[in-house]
Amino acid sequence: MPALKLSRFLERLPKNAPAHISGDLATAFEIVGKFTVRAKEIRSDPTLSRAGVAIAIEKVLTSGALGHMKQLQNQAQNRLLDMKAQRGVLRERALKHDHAPELMAEIRGYLRGLPQADRMKAVASGDPMIKVAALSAPAFLSGLPDDFWAATADAVTQEKFGQALEEIDVIERSYAEMHSAISLATDDLRRESGIEPGDFAKVAEAA
Repeated sequence: MPALKLSRFLERLPKNAPAHISGDLATAFEIVGKFTVRAKEIRSDPTLSRAGVAIAIEKVLTSGALGHMKQLQNQAQNRLLDMKAQRGVLRERALKHDHAPELMAEIRGYLRGLPQADRMKAVASGDPMIKVAALSAPAFLSGLPDDFWAATADAVTQEKFGQALEEIDVIERSYAEMHSAISLATDDLRRESGIEPGDFAKVAEAA
């Protein structure tokens, strides 16, 4: 079963996913497989009481299995946060301008005086000065809806940094798949351990 789950996640990885991810996923599901075997051995040991079995299984979990899972999960989460930050940097660079602040404020005042439909049309019309003025300050200063402002800012960023955004998208999708796979593998460990979810969370936190 771990091998089948691994193959499904590997199939879902983007073509240009970071090379190490496939190996990390293989490691995660290999941990599950080895733990499953070890847990069965412990449960079949006639010298162990029920309490002894629980203690032995928890010891196997905390001696490396859970710690490794946490390390992989944190790696994926941190890379996703890095990509989100990089998107923000690219947007900031895309919206940067050298126009006088007073002129930008004047244009935004003009926009606020328009009916909302006309306001949005003016920003979407392609007039670079109006668009720059609207996007160089928070949406409310131009009287624009937040979602419209964000979509317009994203479009400008895409136009200027399309290739970089494509690379970020591949990395984000790759680490999102890795995050999902490690979460599933960790849940498999919990089921195989027989530990209740609340107690397992405490064990995982301490690992």
